[in-house]
Amino acid sequence: MAVLRARHAGILDEVKLTDGLGKIRVDDYKLVHSEKKVPRIPTEWTVVKILEELLKYFVDRQSVQAKIRKEMEDVNVDQEAKEFVYEQDAHEMYQNEAEFDYQMNEPV
Repeated sequence: MAVLRARHAGILDEVKLTDGLGKIRVDDYKLVHSEKKVPRIPTEWTVVKILEELLKYFVDRQSVQAKIRKEMEDVNVDQEAKEFVYEQDAHEMYQNEAEFDYQMNEPV
């Protein structure tokens, strides 16, 4: 097995591996621990898995951004409602002051 891995890794291309009796000359331990690190080429399955993970990430990201946008809109609506109430109160106070001034100037 180690011989096959070594041959696949490119270590034992043209080396005679056995003697005349069929015994392996090269030590398996040396073969296993001296293999070149061959970069793995991603298979279709790994590419599909990576794309699925990216899809999940972007879908989650979009949902989080939508929630944040909704919360920001709710906060803006609440602020606008409060400002409207303050404007109404200020308008009523101004109206009441004008009526009070008018009542003060009336002859008794």
